[in-house]
Amino acid sequence: MTTPPYEQLKSYENQWVALRKPDQVVVGHGHDLSEAKQDATHNGYTDVIFLKVYPFDVAYIPHLQ
Repeated sequence: MTTPPYEQLKSYENQWVALRKPDQVVVGHGHDLSEAKQDATHNGYTDVIFLKVYPFDVAYIPHLQ
């Protein structure tokens, strides 16, 4: 059984993560996008998806004008 996405990302709150394609496993992380990219590259991954992990205890509602 695979780990649910929430459980995988829980330890990366308020950070950027680099997800490996196509299985979306975390291969790098950092407090900003450049740190996440550097960590993923250091781990041997260049073809990744970046995602900002927001706190799980806060609701976000986009404001449209």
